[in-house]
Amino acid sequence: GVLLQRLQRDQELPGVDVVIIDECHERHLDADTVAAFLLDVREAIRPDLRLVAASATTDAEGWARLLGDAP
Repeated sequence: GVLLQRLQRDQELPGVDVVIIDECHERHLDADTVAAFLLDVREAIRPDLRLVAASATTDAEGWARLLGDAP
């Protein structure tokens, strides 16, 4: 919702250093769209943007690969 709207207005996300995707195992369209936007933004204009995927029950290795071989 809110983050997706902010990304659509200003992809540079001024003032944001870290985005936490909480409960990332709960896959739905908004969350998947935001994750895709964030990955594109980080690659194209904000390589300093840190992305954190958090969940007690998710596929950690899959998310680590998606986020760029993160620990």
